Amino acid sequence: MSRLATREMAVEMKRKGMRTGDAMAALRNAKSVLNECRLRPESREVLLGKAYEIIGDAQKDLFIQAGPLGEEFTRKWESHLKEVMKGKKVGKFPAPARSFYPGMPRDGGWVRISRELDPELIKALEERFGLDVEEADGAFILKGDRETLKEALKEISRVVRQG
Repeated sequence: MSRLATREMAVEMKRKGMRTGDAMAALRNAKSVLNECRLRPESREVLLGKAYEIIGDAQKDLFIQAGPLGEEFTRKWESHLKEVMKGKKVGKFPAPARSFYPGMPRDGGWVRISRELDPELIKALEERFGLDVEEADGAFILKGDRETLKEALKEISRVVRQG
C-alpha cells in the first residue's frame, strides 16, 4: 500500500537528516482511518477515500521537503510510488499478533511461550518455579508473579542458547 511506501520514503529522508514536516503524523492518521475501514465496512468507501487523501497530502509534503536531496531522490521515489499504486508489493508484513488474550490475568503476571519449546522443559519449569502452565492458541501460558516469571524466562533463554 502506498502508506507503507510513503513511510519508507519519510524514514529514508530522516536518515539523510531531512525534516519530514507533518508527514509522519499524517501517515499515522491514515493508518487509523484504514483500521477504521475494517471495523466499519458500511463506511469503507468514504474512509478509504479519506485515507488516500491523507496519504496524498503526506506525499506532497515529503516531496516538497525532499527538494535539497536532489532530482535523483525525487525520481526514485516517484517511480517507486507509481509501482506501488499499480499493485507492486512493498516488503513482507506479517499479520500482527494478537495483543489481547481473553481469560488472562489483568495484573500482567503471565507470559506466552511458543509451543516449539520442549514440553519437558516447560514441565520442569512449572515444577521448579511453581508456575501455573496452560496451553492455548498454539502456545504455553506461564502464570505466576513477575519475579518468578523473570527467573523462568532466564532459564528458558539459557537452555535455548545452549541448543
